[in-house]
Amino acid sequence: MRKLLKKISSAGRSKHTREEKKDRIHVAVIPVVKSEAQDEDIPYVPPRASLEGLPVEIQSAVLLNICDIASLQRLVHASPIYHSVYIRQRQAILERVLFNSIHSDVLYDAFAAITSRTTLTSNLEDRVARVKAFLLEYKDDRNTWTSPEHLDLESVSRLARLQNQVQHATEDLCQQAFSSYPFIGNQVEIREQLSSNERRRFHRAFYRFEIFCTLFRDCQSLSDALLEDGDITPELDSTEKSSLFLSLFNPWEVEELACVRDYFYNYYRRMLHKFEPDLRDRNPNVDLSDDGPWLEENIEYLMALSLRFYRRIEISSPDRQVGYLNYGLTCGSPSLSDALKTPSWADVCQYMATDEPVEIHFQGDKVRSGLNVMWLWTTGNTMDFGYFDWQNEPLREWGYVFWDQQRLKKWGVPDEEYETWVERRRARLRKALAEDPRKAGLML
Repeated sequence: MRKLLKKISSAGRSKHTREEKKDRIHVAVIPVVKSEAQDEDIPYVPPRASLEGLPVEIQSAVLLNICDIASLQRLVHASPIYHSVYIRQRQAILERVLFNSIHSDVLYDAFAAITSRTTLTSNLEDRVARVKAFLLEYKDDRNTWTSPEHLDLESVSRLARLQNQVQHATEDLCQQAFSSYPFIGNQVEIREQLSSNERRRFHRAFYRFEIFCTLFRDCQSLSDALLEDGDITPELDSTEKSSLFLSLFNPWEVEELACVRDYFYNYYRRMLHKFEPDLRDRNPNVDLSDDGPWLEENIEYLMALSLRFYRRIEISSPDRQVGYLNYGLTCGSPSLSDALKTPSWADVCQYMATDEPVEIHFQGDKVRSGLNVMWLWTTGNTMDFGYFDWQNEPLREWGYVFWDQQRLKKWGVPDEEYETWVERRRARLRKALAEDPRKAGLML
């Protein structure tokens, strides 16, 4: 991957770490001087300043200091003047906004996500070799890599599209999380903007999801709705996928990826149910019921199409959404789900070598690759090499490993012991199972 990053960099690498970007756009305030002769009895109303009336230099500065791709799109689409400024400086503006919106700790995964597509090939024997070589370099360069100072237009455009998809998915996952409080079932009352640390956790999880899907797509998902080259990949088993990729991260980082997996799984399940009548009309022999194995296999297939397919569905009309889902009605292997269920050999060996639980402590939310306090709460302040535990599914849907300690305190989490919460949930499951086995299955 090092060679690929050199190609997309037009001016070498920067020798310093970029500062963490601020959450807000700085807007210049133009003071208006009040006339001394103005009647004191008449309330003074300052004139409105127009963004389009600013000098061209300031218009450029406005675009360069926008904090994310979505905001840039809205302004450029709304204003012909700013659209003209953007067209003249497209590469520089896109590059700056990307560095404004992507946390410095996430840039490595972001670049890896766009360069991972180089592993796609129709040569079956070469496919696995490329994946392993890519991941070996990905592992070796993680701690020494510095972001390129400048990007070529093709790379910056691809990264801008992907970052827009990541940002949209992050916002939607947060919306889902805020609508359900796992401990009492109510909506979350306090919905402040994400902190820089929270955005870092969300974005790195989505970029790693993209990397996983690109590297480990099966032969079916490579040749369909993404409209790529029809590449085919030989299957790697779940242990190999876990050992090659998931073992590179801390357990809480893998749990972040599991949260993203659950988000997409639930998203596609809702979409298939929403359009079930239309899909059934087109495919009378298809069984989309919750208790049928076909539904789960189809959801796994749709997830493997990664962020690009997801975003395509999101921005499409209902008719087009049905068309895309119908095009993707096929069964796929549970690639990510099985990898999350299968510990890597390194994790197994490390677990077997540990005689006593290793106590760990929260070091703060700003620590790179550090855990959040909620993950510690679920493990009893001990090192736990497990992840994707079924008991924590409601917590994953709530994004429990993403939130800062300060936000959790405002929400009053945790107000009870984790074991107490787990036991209450088991009691609910037992009651639901007694009433209706299918209902209990949905709660797992």
